[in-house]
Amino acid sequence: MLQLLINGPPGAGKSSLAERLCENYNLEHIATGTILRDNIVNHTKLGLIASNCIRRKELVPDAVVIEMVAETVLECTHNGKSGWILDGFPRTAEQCIGMCQKQIVPSLVFVLELDESECIKRITGRMFDSLTKKIYHERYHIPSGLDVKKRLSRRKDDALDMILPRMEAYRTHGESIHLQYSVVASRIDAKEDMESVYQRVCRLIKQSQGNRNKSDNQIEADTRLDPKFMWKKTAVEFPFSEKDSKGMSPICNSIGSSENINSERLEDESASLKSVANEAVTSLEQAVKRVQMAKKDIADRDDQLITRFKMMLEDGFNVKKHGRRGRPHVRTVYTDLDYSRVFWQNPKEKRTESGSYLKRPTIDQSLALCDVIRVERGQETNVLKRSGKKECSHLYISLVTEKRSLDLEFENEELAIFVAKGFKTVLSL
Repeated sequence: MLQLLINGPPGAGKSSLAERLCENYNLEHIATGTILRDNIVNHTKLGLIASNCIRRKELVPDAVVIEMVAETVLECTHNGKSGWILDGFPRTAEQCIGMCQKQIVPSLVFVLELDESECIKRITGRMFDSLTKKIYHERYHIPSGLDVKKRLSRRKDDALDMILPRMEAYRTHGESIHLQYSVVASRIDAKEDMESVYQRVCRLIKQSQGNRNKSDNQIEADTRLDPKFMWKKTAVEFPFSEKDSKGMSPICNSIGSSENINSERLEDESASLKSVANEAVTSLEQAVKRVQMAKKDIADRDDQLITRFKMMLEDGFNVKKHGRRGRPHVRTVYTDLDYSRVFWQNPKEKRTESGSYLKRPTIDQSLALCDVIRVERGQETNVLKRSGKKECSHLYISLVTEKRSLDLEFENEELAIFVAKGFKTVLSL
């Protein structure tokens, strides 16, 4: 049975590759977004739990999602499938452990590698056919039919301000997952066209299946040569009641022969162990190098993160602002080019020709960034304790000064984490 995991940053082509492999190898495509929706629509027990979490604007617990995955894996074995593909899940080391506890462990892992700039180009150009659910792209995959073109739309999640937090989440957790599965993981250059990527993965699957068959044959051969099995065979062929010309039973002679075999066997095993040890040392050295490279990549990506955060902050973004009086309102938040103050204004202001918000900064609707002493996440300030809700605390961030705070509520936790980290980096907190 094929048990695969495809991982990689958003926009690397995981789902497209998974669909091709499912069709070719008769596999079950396991995408957590799909199974979540199916469970909610079908009003399953797990679906009701997930629905309640979403209604309260809370994340669905890992245990619930993993249980859904486990049920899907079990069903696919009864539905005549030849295996399954996990599409971008698990996403954290903790989820890897939870999956392992459910005995859901991929035998092959394919890590699609693609620069973030290219990922963003792919995602922001994606278009969806609402009827067939197929994915198209405004540059790389344009449908020929006029009817299809009319049905195309863009997902809200593919907007730039929604992509960046997803990129950050992958940067934070992606490499730890790859290290968990390093023994069975293969890295694939996703810059190539989909057909090349697909053929490369098929070759790796074929190679793995060939190695597995060789391994099974070797186990059978080792069993035939094992002294324990040779002893049993000898004892049957030479019973104790028979004597040879020297008055010894043939079994005694066979023991001497077995000792020679054991000695040779031990020498072979010793050489084999030395070889395994050398391979382990080499593997460890390579793992250390991978970790060092991963740390460098993370540092480089952090630089990219702060660059994108600054662009987002300069351009302005809409977010719900909580105040000392009244109800929270959506405001456009932005900063000046010197990053000396952060401003907020009514989002209904006109936009420029480039699409940026037309900014009308005023001092009374701003906060001096040099006065910010900390960036808080959660329901920590007096404003949020009065105006916010406990179940939404994971969506809140606050820029806190000695006299006041700027309290913001985001649409999802990933965006809140991204903005909080961005402000902490800019302010060196």
